[in-house]
Amino acid sequence: EDGNILGVGYLSGISALLIEPLQTKNFVVFLSGTAGSGKTTTGAVGLSLFGDYQTLMKNFNYTTAGLEILLNKNKDVVVVLDELNTSNKDITLQLINTVYNFQNGTGRTRATTKLGLRDTATYRGVLIITSENDINQLLEASNTITRGALRRVLQFEYTEKVDRELIQRVYNTIKEHHGNLIKDIVDYIKNHKQTLKTTYQ
Repeated sequence: EDGNILGVGYLSGISALLIEPLQTKNFVVFLSGTAGSGKTTTGAVGLSLFGDYQTLMKNFNYTTAGLEILLNKNKDVVVVLDELNTSNKDITLQLINTVYNFQNGTGRTRATTKLGLRDTATYRGVLIITSENDINQLLEASNTITRGALRRVLQFEYTEKVDRELIQRVYNTIKEHHGNLIKDIVDYIKNHKQTLKTTYQ
């Protein structure tokens, strides 16, 4: 609506469907801003393409292995990890590892109890992370070399609060109509795959 940044959510959801047909890399969208600025709503809008945002919205309160399982199971969709700063873990290191691994499309290689190798988790889609803190603030707290992580992230800073009536209208709409557009979008991508590849690759 009037170029509102909430549209980033829909664009992220549609982009997740295009990763495989365009054979391009995954990407991470980082949304920062104060409470009421629309970060979580943006994530909810993206999730609503695929289903009920209330059941699909996640947070960063996962172990590394648990996060790998989550991302491995959810391919060709947008995954939202809401409110990074509320986690009680070493969020900076986990953020860096998540960004690197997700953008590269694979998790860590792990050994079995018999010293074999487990199947490596693979990822495909778009990951949205929200936080009240700017990503630079989070990464500056770490001694790890982090410039490479920043290059893998699309950052959007929400500097103003979104009108409450607009927020409520958005939530009412996606609650009632979630998942309605996905079939048409997928059908379009299937029917125009070659044109999309020629145009955007």
